[in-house]
Amino acid sequence: MGDFAAIIGNFYLECLIKEAVKLTKKGSKSDTISNIISAAGVVFAESGLADANIQDIADRAGVTKQLVYHYFKNKNQLFACVIDASSDDSMQTLISELQQSNISSMAPVPALYELIDKTIEVYYKHPLIASLAGDGIRYHGSHETPRNEFARLGPELTKMLGEIVRRGKASGEFRESINPDLLFATIGLIAGSTFTNRYVVSVLGNIDPTSDEGAALWRPFIVDLISAGVLKRN
Repeated sequence: MGDFAAIIGNFYLECLIKEAVKLTKKGSKSDTISNIISAAGVVFAESGLADANIQDIADRAGVTKQLVYHYFKNKNQLFACVIDASSDDSMQTLISELQQSNISSMAPVPALYELIDKTIEVYYKHPLIASLAGDGIRYHGSHETPRNEFARLGPELTKMLGEIVRRGKASGEFRESINPDLLFATIGLIAGSTFTNRYVVSVLGNIDPTSDEGAALWRPFIVDLISAGVLKRN
């Protein structure tokens, strides 16, 4: 009986060891992929999608070029993963911060101001997605891509904005014709354009909207400008 118990015990121990090895390998694979995506983000931000090359990404990640191609079939697929990872981080942060600020309990006008400003702030707090914005727009415009985190989490933000707009209309502060979906698209478009069209803003507005001094002027100006189109006209 003792020998049988010992056999069962050893078998169970071997199973645990094998399972631990599997989990370690899974963790190692996940870490490697994350490392490659992080390195790729830096290279894409520095060189742009067109000029970035896999060897530079592999060198920065500390892996071989062959290993990069083992996980990603080409540079475009890797770029799509970088964009998705960046979108996930920024969108989750935005939703979390809006929830923490208890935006649902604010009066409609300050709630609108808060949502617009926090959306613009995403690009300032996540310089990687700001740097990749131009290439990302062009890439998604010319490729069939999987539904990424921006597209998945966007409706959650639109829902928040929709509730603010509903309350603003009910209080008589917002125009009845305001469409929350179009309003959110406008906010996202202007927020992203701060970085994708920084040159235009710098030349015509005589400020660099990405600098601390420029942001102090640009952000409240944009918040006021968008809000003015929402508020009911006297």
